[in-house]
Amino acid sequence: MKAVRDGTIDALVVQNPFRMGDDGVNAAVAALREGEQPKNTDTGVTFVTKENIDGPEVKAVLEPSCDDPPTD
Repeated sequence: MKAVRDGTIDALVVQNPFRMGDDGVNAAVAALREGEQPKNTDTGVTFVTKENIDGPEVKAVLEPSCDDPPTD
């Protein structure tokens, strides 16, 4: 985060940990119950830049909380 703030890195690409967990559990349940094999699961990403690093969307992904989980 320091490197983004000071301009050493232009951007980071981060994944949504809640979405990854939710999609993973749903895929496992579908495989066990219905024999369904997931072809591909895209959980999406958030681009973190100097301009949005302090915004609520980025904060929700970088500091996830069950009280305020990240959305899609």
